[in-house]
Amino acid sequence: MSGIDLREVVNNPDDAKPFIVLRSQNGTWGPGGWSDGQPATLNYLGIITDATPREILALPIGDRIEESIVINCDLPLYVTRIAGEGTIGAGVSDVIQWHGDNYRVIKTYDYSDFNYWW
Repeated sequence: MSGIDLREVVNNPDDAKPFIVLRSQNGTWGPGGWSDGQPATLNYLGIITDATPREILALPIGDRIEESIVINCDLPLYVTRIAGEGTIGAGVSDVIQWHGDNYRVIKTYDYSDFNYWW
């Protein structure tokens, strides 16, 4: 499916702001969970807003937290995954650094047909 290219919207300097993504790499799943190597530090640009009550209600019950944000950007963000899922190897969810706080990615929507992720 092809559609409108929304990169110009999510990268608009009037609305988009830089943020940092910490992405797990070179780790393995083993007894006790995930053992991570040094996370990669990635510089992203996107539109970040507070999550609405409706968006928070859509999250799995165990992932609901008081402060949540919504990010629209033109590069993918990842949730916890096992090897063989998608184009990236196994790892835990990306961590977003924004205004001095860390936010773990718990839900993503792939709108790559429109050149952005939510």
